[in-house]
Amino acid sequence: MARDRVSVRFRDFWPGFDPSQFFLPMLRGACREIDFHVVENGAVDLEFVSVFPKEDPIWRAAARRLAPRWRRYVGVPVAHASPSPEAKISIWYTGENIRPPLGDWDLRLSFEGDSVRLANRYLPLWWMLFPELLLPAVCDHADPGRLGRVMTLDEVTTPRLPERRERDRFACAFIGNPEPLRMHAVRALSAIAPVDVFGGVTNRRVATKQEIARRYRFVLCFENRVTPGYVTEKVFDAWGSGAVPIWNGLDAQGYLNDAALINYATFAGMDDFCEHVARIHADDDAWAGMASQPLLRRRPSLTAIRAIILDLLVDAGVVTPSVGN
Repeated sequence: MARDRVSVRFRDFWPGFDPSQFFLPMLRGACREIDFHVVENGAVDLEFVSVFPKEDPIWRAAARRLAPRWRRYVGVPVAHASPSPEAKISIWYTGENIRPPLGDWDLRLSFEGDSVRLANRYLPLWWMLFPELLLPAVCDHADPGRLGRVMTLDEVTTPRLPERRERDRFACAFIGNPEPLRMHAVRALSAIAPVDVFGGVTNRRVATKQEIARRYRFVLCFENRVTPGYVTEKVFDAWGSGAVPIWNGLDAQGYLNDAALINYATFAGMDDFCEHVARIHADDDAWAGMASQPLLRRRPSLTAIRAIILDLLVDAGVVTPSVGN
């Protein structure tokens, strides 16, 4: 039987974006009977639009400066983003801390929670850390990222044995953006014990985080901004190094296990926060108890998003209804 052929375009994505790393496998996992192929111009069946418009001078500067490190770039405002009239189906996406736009979008994918009214589905940046959400073949070619290795869902949902032997140092942080609260926390925690800072703010750059962080009991990993549902790779990189993450964020969807991390957002202020960190640091059993906890309460799944995209393709007459059976 002939396969349905669907054209896909990706517009305004980050510098160095490669659709074969996540989006194409996500689409192909929706139905094996559809042949998704990428086009650059003209009419298209399905278009994904993100928040890095190439005509914007900020984007051009980011492309030169941040091509290998696109996750550090916050992106540009998208209040005026609109679907292309050349696309039969338009899907807006961002992993950045940017609110979904209004307009006649068929689907929005972002850090915000599922909403029928807004046609939004939760697809945070951290889901892209787990290639097993995609086609199995993708796992063998996954990007190890800044952590230096690929984590699995089994790993982050299973208790582990804490690594105590080499962790003879207090805390470290990998900072490219000197966000004020993040830097204030570094200074305040330094009253407990030295906090070593790596990254662009100190010119102490590292190839992989795990190589450095395995010597530390804690890794400071504050989000750039605290917004409900906005969770990036930071807390996963910290936990994946074997340390206890010291995080600042709001996991509105309830995926993260509170017992596995220290979240600044849950404290009344910096003094209470630092007192708690000091208590955990002084109590080896308390630290080991946190370090042994799984990071996630439950596994993410792309099933609902794939089903919605497939329904959109069928409703638009792009593919035959039989492919969904």
